[in-house]
Amino acid sequence: MKKILTVFILSSIGNFVCAQKPFPELFTHPEWNVQRSIEPSLPGPVFIMSYHLEKDTTIYQKTYSLVSRTGNQQPLLSYERVGFVRTDSKKVFFKKSAEGKEYLLYDFGLHVDDKVYCPYYDLDSAQYHVLAVDSVELNGVKHLRLKVRPEDYYINGPFMMYWIEGIGNLENPFYQEVFGRSGLSDVVRCVSTDTGQLYANPNYDDCTTVLRKTDCIVNEGFVWSGMNIYKDLSGKDSVASYHIKFEGDTVLNDRTYAKIWQSNDSIGIYWNMTGLIREVEKRVYYHKLNDDGFYDMLLYDFSVHTGNSLLLASVESPSFFEQMWVTNVDSVEVNGGKKLRIEISSGGKYVDTWIEKIASLQGILSRCYKSANTQKFLLCVQENGKTIYTNETYPNCFYSQNSLTNNEQVHFQNKIEIYPNPASDKLFIDTRSEGQVKLHIRFFNMNGGIIYNKVVSEYHNTIDISMIPSGMYIIQVMTDNSIMNEKIFKQ
Repeated sequence: MKKILTVFILSSIGNFVCAQKPFPELFTHPEWNVQRSIEPSLPGPVFIMSYHLEKDTTIYQKTYSLVSRTGNQQPLLSYERVGFVRTDSKKVFFKKSAEGKEYLLYDFGLHVDDKVYCPYYDLDSAQYHVLAVDSVELNGVKHLRLKVRPEDYYINGPFMMYWIEGIGNLENPFYQEVFGRSGLSDVVRCVSTDTGQLYANPNYDDCTTVLRKTDCIVNEGFVWSGMNIYKDLSGKDSVASYHIKFEGDTVLNDRTYAKIWQSNDSIGIYWNMTGLIREVEKRVYYHKLNDDGFYDMLLYDFSVHTGNSLLLASVESPSFFEQMWVTNVDSVEVNGGKKLRIEISSGGKYVDTWIEKIASLQGILSRCYKSANTQKFLLCVQENGKTIYTNETYPNCFYSQNSLTNNEQVHFQNKIEIYPNPASDKLFIDTRSEGQVKLHIRFFNMNGGIIYNKVVSEYHNTIDISMIPSGMYIIQVMTDNSIMNEKIFKQ
């Protein structure tokens, strides 16, 4: 009797250790990081996809979780609905659409030699044979594991698949979205939830999770200033400068975006909303304004490695895609700190450099694309009024049409000194220009109101700011052919 009781207790402990939910639950925010190869027997690019459970919905009185997929390198894919998934006891079911057929994905209540019908690749219903049932330890936790084989279905010989309770299978948890295509090969690189990483593929050392919010680009308080030089109708060079910032959130399709604002005036007074942007796991997505669909355009991916490929579209021409390759990944010192730097190329005329926090050196929304008639430059980046990046060739944050053809503008900023910053009672503006000087100085509040306006010809100028409230202001210094703007904080 004691032996029987001992066996029963040990058996109960083993079952308890291995007990898992059949599939991760929505509130744990699961994420599967999956690598896909196209024609794996041939050399070619691989793509990274991330699967998520987004929200619960009721379909025919049954509760499902919406399954979505984002791709950082998948051609023509940045966001896509995959289908709906639900669990019932030890079983996991899947539907590609609300009106579509429901398929059994997993049954963790099966035993050795049991058979069950599930979809596989192009097959709507393949018979699976359970070959073994055991457990596997992942990150110190034991999970029930079933070794199964789809009968009469072979890929270069008999094919085996492992179902792991609480994770799915280690190829693709949704069987390549239930209906795969020949020539595709998937492998799970990692699985994570809010509690941490559940599984990491030992064959890869760069598995990352999207559960940690990053801020490579999308931050409030930042202003990106850029310039486009283009040929006008007469064939002459023309210039268009602008400022871009992200301010305010909005929710679309259950996803939170920051609003994109653009100003085309020199000091950034009048702003127009031009689009939406969001950031997940070092990936930045652009959403076209007034487009309520689910399509997001991949702007940046700061998780790539040298040799990865990216299919990128232009914000100006979203129907145009260019295959780019990551040629180098390293770091660069920006404003006294190290930032990740990524260099990409199409192998031809398209090249670009991305810097973490700074974005593309062609402009925050202008990366990757040049034409014979247009050149794009990032001029400066400011964080809460402090400049953290300046273009060495074009050191000002805004250029007028006249300044484009005047070489003095390039060196203008180096000849003007505005101090102190922050300031308390007085602000000093000194110029080291040779010859006669004539400066038009204006002092703006952040609402565009002018609180100081004067034309001077002195080399040393003093502005009394003792009577104005504390806060952020803009100093504008103009000559006949150049404009300089700088944010000043009044203590």
